[in-house]
Amino acid sequence: MSEKYYNETVQDDDQISTYSTETGLTHFDLTINPEFLLKDTQIVVNAFFADWTENDVILSRCTDGTTNQLVKATHKETKQSILIRTYGRGTSVLIDRNQEILNIRALSAEGLCPPLYGSFNNGIVYGYVNGQVYTIKDMLDSHKSKLIAKAVAKWHNSLVDPNAKPQLFTTMWKWADAVPQTYSNSQKQERLKKSGYNLNLLREELVELQSHLEKLESPVVFCHNDLNAANLIYDPEQNCCSLIDYEYGCHNYRGFDIGNFFCEFGGIDCDFTKYPNEQIQKEWIKTYLKEKDGQEIVSDAELHTIYREVLAFSLASHFFWSLWALALNNITLANMDEPEWTVKDILSHVITTSDPLSSLTTHKKLVTIQKDAPLLDVLDEFIRSKCHRLAVLDGNTFQGVVSQTALAALVVYKFGLKKEKGAIWELGNKSIKELGVIRKNVIFVNEKNTVIDALYRMHVHQISSVAILENGILRGSISLSDIKLILAETNGVKLLTNSCKQFFQEIRKKQSLEHSEDTRVPNYVVGPETTLIFAMEKMIATRSHRIWVVENHDQVVGLLSISDCIPLLRS
Repeated sequence: MSEKYYNETVQDDDQISTYSTETGLTHFDLTINPEFLLKDTQIVVNAFFADWTENDVILSRCTDGTTNQLVKATHKETKQSILIRTYGRGTSVLIDRNQEILNIRALSAEGLCPPLYGSFNNGIVYGYVNGQVYTIKDMLDSHKSKLIAKAVAKWHNSLVDPNAKPQLFTTMWKWADAVPQTYSNSQKQERLKKSGYNLNLLREELVELQSHLEKLESPVVFCHNDLNAANLIYDPEQNCCSLIDYEYGCHNYRGFDIGNFFCEFGGIDCDFTKYPNEQIQKEWIKTYLKEKDGQEIVSDAELHTIYREVLAFSLASHFFWSLWALALNNITLANMDEPEWTVKDILSHVITTSDPLSSLTTHKKLVTIQKDAPLLDVLDEFIRSKCHRLAVLDGNTFQGVVSQTALAALVVYKFGLKKEKGAIWELGNKSIKELGVIRKNVIFVNEKNTVIDALYRMHVHQISSVAILENGILRGSISLSDIKLILAETNGVKLLTNSCKQFFQEIRKKQSLEHSEDTRVPNYVVGPETTLIFAMEKMIATRSHRIWVVENHDQVVGLLSISDCIPLLRS
């Protein structure tokens, strides 16, 4: 199995985490529900800092960003503070989260940001920077502004790579591709129409802008790319400025980073009467050059050349964040039209009246849905509650159970191999790799582990199955359903002390799969290039909630679950 995807399971006294050699980070299989932000954050904090009990920690919400939520955790005794960042749903279209992790680690090594402690399913945990958040007034202050210039210069001198390519237009075209011709929300679409919005014209202007700015040959350096006041921290004790929030950091044009910074003087209200004049900009650039290149004297000619470069790239700043807003708008408003389907319409497909209520997860509050609820409400409830099943009620009368798998089966029925005539689901025809739904951190056991070990890992991570790996090669899997099947037999409990390899072979016999010396895994796998709809079909056909993603002769590169597919059904 390639080292890139291999994840070792490491065990502390009472926690199991995974160590990913793709990122070199400790990762916990935990997910923060934004509706229970502080409660779930405490669980994440305890996972990374086992001795930080609930009574020892002060949690405080920071101002929520557009693409994430941030909580500060402070240990009362040591006064140490950390930040827990929870990603916004769907924002991977805008932000490369793996790049953010690489940025923090690399910058931390150069002393330009605090350490990264690790990741969880929908966020990261990293160090806190002491100080005061800048205001627009601070940015206009001559002394504090020069501190920013010095901090930016240090960033631009870091992570030097002569072969690095600027990411500005790569990112802008990616965002432009995420912007639709029209929005499904009629009110938003009407507002855009009145504004004169035209996607084709927008793309034409982007071509023109790219052609103009690339001719300037602005130096490529490691840029922050989001130098607004909220990302600048003033430390009065050290008399310095630090840059925070590293999600947009990458190698880019020097002119863009500085030009964007000057545009940020307008603040969130875009009050460009505060845009710095030529004199202020040149003073700032002079301080920047002295810090970056160690120049004692900066010539007027050089200063004016860079000033014009920065002015030109300020145009890209406006364009950049406009595309960002249009793409974000598509993510947050996708498919908000009135649905054609209700739960009542699809009772015959999704209600399983034979399922007892005990089949619902007992460690969570019972989640219910009315049978006349729109299908999108059902999807939203699955996404919000993270339950695999919902109890369907008619008033207060129990009607049955609707599961994530049943909804996925309905989609397969409409858009799969035997799809209805004319039914097209564009997203379903994209590969699971392209959609970014492959989970890289696979919880697994090896062939020599006992079945009890497998049960323990399923319990800790609250999952229903684990892979059996040997040197990264998939040898099988064990699920709770498999264990129930064996335990139902006389003396079946004795098999719990067997090795996972022996147990898997026994299960295959029960399923009439063991007819030869062929030890290959049954067809419960897909590849990274498999389309979403085909992967869903295979999970439905094999009655599996999750399926392993393999390449190069059963080397596991991740997994896909029905739960990962549910948010995509809204599109």
